[in-house]
Order: sequence, then C-alpha cells, then structure tokens
Amino acid sequence: MTVFYSNKNYAIDYDIISGSKIGILSFCGIGLALGGTQINEFSKSFEGQASLVFLKDLKRSWWNNNHFEALLEDAVMRLRSDGCRRIFAIGNSMGGSGALLASHVRTDIERVYAFVPQADPYNDKRWNQFTDKIEHIRWCNFAKLKYNSDVHIFIGGASPDANQIELFQDAGKSVHIVEGAGHNAARVLKKRKEYKAILEGFLR
Repeated sequence: MTVFYSNKNYAIDYDIISGSKIGILSFCGIGLALGGTQINEFSKSFEGQASLVFLKDLKRSWWNNNHFEALLEDAVMRLRSDGCRRIFAIGNSMGGSGALLASHVRTDIERVYAFVPQADPYNDKRWNQFTDKIEHIRWCNFAKLKYNSDVHIFIGGASPDANQIELFQDAGKSVHIVEGAGHNAARVLKKRKEYKAILEGFLR
C-alpha cells in the first residue's frame, strides 16, 4: 500500500495491480468501530481483481471540505494512468455517502455500491461530534443528488438506520433493504453468505 496524496483534509492510498483494466475508488468511513482509525476498506473483498484507490476524509466532514473534486480527479487519473478503463466506486457509512457524491460529481464512474450511506448526517445525533465542526456544508442531502452511475444502495431495515431508507426513497432513489440489520448491513450480509454474490454483481 502506498500513500499517494495527503493533506490536512484528505488522503489517498493506492494498491495498483499491473495490467488491471478495472479501478475501484474505495471511500473510507469515519472509523468509530476501530477507535477512530480509518482503514482502507474493501481491500480484501477485491484482492487480486482490481486496482484500488482508497480515499479518506481525515476531518470526517462528509466530503464537505474544499477541493473534493480535485481529490477525485487525482484518484481517477491515478487509476487511468495505470491502464484502468472501467472505474467503480464503493463505500460504507460516510464512505457510502462519498461514493454517491462521486457519482454526482463525475460521469465516468460505471457503478456505485453504497452501504449504509447517510442521506442527511447533519441531523443525526450519532455524528454530531464531527458534523458540528463543518464550517461550510456543500452537500446538504446525499439522497437528493443526481447520480450519473448505476447506483445500488444497501441499508439495514432496523434501527438506527431505518430512517435513512425513507430519506432515500422520498428522493426517488431505490434501496436494497437488509432485513434484520442496522448500521452493520455489510457484516450481516457476510454472515448470511450473500456478500460474495453482491460483490460479484458490482464488477460484472
């Protein structure tokens, strides 16, 4: 894993596979489950199948800090320069919101999988310790963005994320509801052995 880009707001790591025609933008979450450590998510899920670039929002601003578009351009160009012709985006939680935002900002991302993204993190008490510090909100509602990709949203049907389903559906977005799961939808899918088939559909 190599650090490609880092400043006070964002960081990019990458894991390039020589000769790969598929590039994946993996948007990282806030890392609360690991004591605040942001990890390169989905690296094992696609190991050996694609080149990956991992994007981290270091301030947990839900990608509201300036220069998100430039960050995304750098990430895509890194993949393109290594021969990736097909670009995909994936993310979990805040990373899921980032993957949706990438589809809004760009037109060359083929498919997006967003696991438990927040439509409106600013009015969710779980994230106030981070969202209260955002100086300027650029993206008011991730559900109301126009997506330019084949987008698939996976949200747990139980608390605390069930209300997010309604927010996305009210905005006209289709949602895959993971019954019996909350914010741990991806983990529940893995335990049910549905995760592998879902990811196979991601790169089809």
